[in-house]
Amino acid sequence: MTARLASPSYANPEFEKLDAVLGAPGAADSAALWAATRLLEVTTLLGEAATVSDIARIVIEHGLDVTEASSGLLGVMDAGAFRVVEWRTPETAAANDPCVACAGASDGPLAEALRKREPVWLESRARFRQLYPTAFDCLPRDSRARAFVALPLLHGDQLVGGLLMGFHKRSALSATGRTFAQLLAQSAGNALARVRTFEREQARRRNAETMAEAVEQVLGVVAHDLRTPVGVVGMAVQMLQEPDLTVAEREKFLGAARRGLRQMNRLVGDLLDVIRLKTGHLALETEVVRVATALDEAAECVQKVASARALVLSVEHPTLTLRVRADRGRLAQVLGNLLDNAVKFTPEGGRILMRARGNDDEVVFEIADTGPGIAPEVQSHLFERFWQVPEADRLAVGLGLPIAQAIVETHGGRIWVESEPGKGSRFYFTLPRVA
Repeated sequence: MTARLASPSYANPEFEKLDAVLGAPGAADSAALWAATRLLEVTTLLGEAATVSDIARIVIEHGLDVTEASSGLLGVMDAGAFRVVEWRTPETAAANDPCVACAGASDGPLAEALRKREPVWLESRARFRQLYPTAFDCLPRDSRARAFVALPLLHGDQLVGGLLMGFHKRSALSATGRTFAQLLAQSAGNALARVRTFEREQARRRNAETMAEAVEQVLGVVAHDLRTPVGVVGMAVQMLQEPDLTVAEREKFLGAARRGLRQMNRLVGDLLDVIRLKTGHLALETEVVRVATALDEAAECVQKVASARALVLSVEHPTLTLRVRADRGRLAQVLGNLLDNAVKFTPEGGRILMRARGNDDEVVFEIADTGPGIAPEVQSHLFERFWQVPEADRLAVGLGLPIAQAIVETHGGRIWVESEPGKGSRFYFTLPRVA
């Protein structure tokens, strides 16, 4: 057994220290040899673990037995904060595990171990009470743990996690016991660092693949859907070069060019939002927004187009005190997308109603129209990117509703549709209400 511990595959200062302890007169008894054998098995399992959860489970289910710990807790560092992953408590202990109970204490032994990056050994409950009174008060009265150790999990100079263990027997913190505990922590720290590095590499690869997919979609849409407005603008510019145009004809072509440019700007903006959504970079700058003002501003933006189609656009104003916490520009974008669709699909002479009402903790916005309605089989596709109603004119690329959904959900809200063929459509979405 000693020869195995001294083999090159386990050559490191801690295992050499363990080998020295086991080789001392009277120390290499059967219990120590069993623990050393189990520790090597645990180390092998940690070297093969593929996830943080696997590492935590191996340490808690198998590593604690090596150190004779009765309870234990393992956590990792996430963005500078400690997060508990796995723990174990003896069946005879209270429902709240003694290790878990004091793990979050800012003045506890684990917090100090992580802060100083050094082990904290507590040979008795009295010592625990003396050094960490607040954390000690978290321990259950019937806890059987009599000694404790808090260990930082390190990989070189990198702090990757922490391990807290409780022991029934104070003898578990003998020289041999401390060596086993430190070896377990060293193996766990190395395994965590390896897995976290692998996870970061996988995340970078997924982000690169997602970006490539988004760029491919965008290029396909640009190649297809920008042709129409570019063609309109090009035709208008060519006709404007004719010297014999009347004022009315010149204004007609200028109007066509302006509409083409607006369509291109809208399309480019939507495509950029798609890339932000695919890569998780849709940022919000929230503020308190008065709902009545947001409705009026949205209606004003489409009023001219609605009037040109003989559509009656009504706004049912809520109380002036009704407010939401939202990104003002993104809220206008959602309302604009829904209103544009209502104007586009409502026949001439139809009606569009926009209103909002407040609930306990949210505001429900509604845009209703008297259009042809939407069949149930179509409703399930409305929020899919690049999907359009088959019989619709090819005037957009099917991005408005998916973008609206992403904006609403990023705010913490919901969006849905209620519609029947021949009975119009009603789109709803919610945003957090400001009391």
